Amino acid sequence: DEIVAWLPKSHSMVLSGASEYPVERISEESFIHTQPDEDTEIDRMLSKLPVKPEVRFTTRDAFTTYNMVAAGLGMSFNQRLITEKWDKSIVEMPFSPPQYVSLGIAVPSKSESSPAARKFIECALEMMLNK
Repeated sequence: DEIVAWLPKSHSMVLSGASEYPVERISEESFIHTQPDEDTEIDRMLSKLPVKPEVRFTTRDAFTTYNMVAAGLGMSFNQRLITEKWDKSIVEMPFSPPQYVSLGIAVPSKSESSPAARKFIECALEMMLNK
């Protein structure tokens, strides 16, 4: 899944019509950090970047972060799939360079899994492949 920058609609990059958000710019923004120090994809991406964010707020969940970004309190980022069904009150902008997270399902043996587990895997694959 792609990791995208979350920006308020009033953000200068949005207003200028930019199509990508440079990862280096994270250090120049007020940053809203979801679940800091919890080994999340956000923490993993930040640990790989040559810049450090100016953390202004922290939250316990992505929905709160999303609404804080919408209110213009800063920027953040997360996986694109998280907001798929949300109201789009922010702008999601791909990073430059692009950032991704791998998603997967682990089971000891698919053939020995319960019918419910096999159906779940089938539905998850169908959902991901039909995007």
